[in-house]
Amino acid sequence: MDQRPQRHSKEELTQIIESFLSTYGRVQVDIMFVRKMPGKPKTYKTYMLECDKASVKEMLIGTLDYMIQEIGRRSMEEYDLELSRDAVVQYVEKSHVLHSDAVLGSITQQLNQENTLNQDVDFDKLNFLVIQLFRPGDGEKLLLFKKHIRNAASLKTKTVRFSFNGREFRPFTDRILTIGSNAEAFLIDGFYYILNRDKFNSMFDYKDAFLNVVEEHTKAIVDTNMITNAQEFIDQCKNDGRYLPRLTKAILGKGFKNLVEYRSKLNRIKKEYGLNIELTDDEKIVYSRPEDTPEILNLLMDHYVISALTEHRMLAKAIEKYEIG
Repeated sequence: MDQRPQRHSKEELTQIIESFLSTYGRVQVDIMFVRKMPGKPKTYKTYMLECDKASVKEMLIGTLDYMIQEIGRRSMEEYDLELSRDAVVQYVEKSHVLHSDAVLGSITQQLNQENTLNQDVDFDKLNFLVIQLFRPGDGEKLLLFKKHIRNAASLKTKTVRFSFNGREFRPFTDRILTIGSNAEAFLIDGFYYILNRDKFNSMFDYKDAFLNVVEEHTKAIVDTNMITNAQEFIDQCKNDGRYLPRLTKAILGKGFKNLVEYRSKLNRIKKEYGLNIELTDDEKIVYSRPEDTPEILNLLMDHYVISALTEHRMLAKAIEKYEIG
């Protein structure tokens, strides 16, 4: 039976990254640019970059140093569907990232006209890049994920660029391919470690994963018969980027199961927290307009709390749950 991967501690991650810094001369470097193609199902077009690893050494050392610095100053916590926090490294198992295999399966050393970056590729349509560091001696592998830095956005049509050849300035018209030193995420031993959650979500189109979860559970949500016009409520969440991750989190967090189990408390919660949502005589939640959505989601996510210190009733923006006693 396959054993699930185990995530590394901050100390272990730092040691692994430092080992790649100290053995860079023995590391194989593969760089792949990725373009997300329109349409469904989601597809990715990938291009390998032909370059000598010495030419990217300074950039890669800067990236690895940046990763060590960020790991050192941040805490670590499991990936959160809803919240992005600068002071945290979030982690998620590779198998839980919907398009991961589709992207990583394209990394290759068998280069040809079709899979190699060349003059026919529009650089400004590239979305992100993957850098694979592989040490043949022990088989250790580290993958870095970076958002592609597009140049066209900063070079408007009236912008003129010049290069200096030592004697004179001449118009510079060559296209530029830029790789920054930051990393949005990295992959080690079956776990992604995420430094920029929003950009990571964009790379792998996490919206697709959220939609899959919602669509798989839509019938069950409707069948609870706890929300009137439930399909309209679901559609509103699916079409609003603010609400889709929250509905997904509520589903995975058993929010609808709790709603059914504790429906007898809804009237009291409505009164004590001054909620605007309406309830039917048999304690169903009435969904009649988009403005009802935030309060329903807050209920599903159990965000109405009582302070243990002041006993004030509050809306918690986020909750980390621990069993006490």
